Amino acid sequence: MAHSMIGFEAILDPNTAHHVHHFILHFCPNATSWYDYFLNKTAYQGAPRGGRCAGQIWGWAPGMTTYVIPEVAGFRVGPDEEDYKYLTLEVHYDNPNMVADLVDSSGVRIYYSRNLRQYDAAVLALGDPFVLNPSSIPAQAGFQVEYECTPQASSKMSHEINVFTSILHMHQVGSQIWSTQWRNGSLLRETNRIDFWDFAFQQSTPVEFTVQPGDRFNTHCHYDTRDRNAATVFGPGSEDEMCIEFLSYYPRLKSSPYACGYGYAASVGNFTMWGAAPLTTPSGVQRNPVATDPTGGDAKWFGTASSPDQCATQLPSQSDSQSSSSTTPEEKPTSGAAAFIPLAMATVLCSFVL
Repeated sequence: MAHSMIGFEAILDPNTAHHVHHFILHFCPNATSWYDYFLNKTAYQGAPRGGRCAGQIWGWAPGMTTYVIPEVAGFRVGPDEEDYKYLTLEVHYDNPNMVADLVDSSGVRIYYSRNLRQYDAAVLALGDPFVLNPSSIPAQAGFQVEYECTPQASSKMSHEINVFTSILHMHQVGSQIWSTQWRNGSLLRETNRIDFWDFAFQQSTPVEFTVQPGDRFNTHCHYDTRDRNAATVFGPGSEDEMCIEFLSYYPRLKSSPYACGYGYAASVGNFTMWGAAPLTTPSGVQRNPVATDPTGGDAKWFGTASSPDQCATQLPSQSDSQSSSSTTPEEKPTSGAAAFIPLAMATVLCSFVL
């Protein structure tokens, strides 16, 4: 009998929580691939990018809380052919000081309902889903990448889908990330945007929009490596970088495309990837798109503070703290103007010399 998984909660071992980088809950298509994933660990070190157990259901990173799915949908688990039958929790650790004899008991608590939900949910990844970008981010610089899920690729969708959650993901030197959705040459929306990225404060953002076959997505990531003395590569390591947006949606696409963005044009292992154009390097910006977004949404550089005491912290009033829910300034500062950047419950006011 099939059930619906309707919520996920990360359980962190307090003794080792600071070593836990992130969780990924995968499903495996069959028992053979599930056993192979565990028995042949060398082939899958880093991440199960080559297919088999690469289909994602849920993920956690620092800052995220309990994840609850809308009442109309759930991730279907059970004995039938269309059900998820085999799950594996992939845990990435960060132990740069190579502390020995650590034992971690962190995990995930899964909430489920015996009453099957109306729609089956699934996850679609955009950007560079399998972290295949072979280039590197130069040191001591600002750098950006842009990836495209092409209309030709998304036209392989069997039906329209409803997106209910967006998770944007980068690592330590990420500074800004967003995606756009286009239909028939017209911009529909930004699916999600974080203008001031902080790896320690990641989130799953509730959204509500539809995706039709033939829609286009462009995913942008900006990085700031001015504090690094060596180039940064794209990869699964804590000091490496990524650029991914995860969209949770319903009803589940029966053809099971799990990713659309930079990568191979055909399938990756046993899992379908819609594919994209090859990566090129025009004007110092790493891109794969056939069609790029218009300029103007890029990160702004505000120079350096003119004096050490240039910045002051202004605490908001009680009414301001109760009414403010945005982490993005309504107006971007211009040359010579003060920059108003929300920081927790305070506002940092700085003027800069450009």
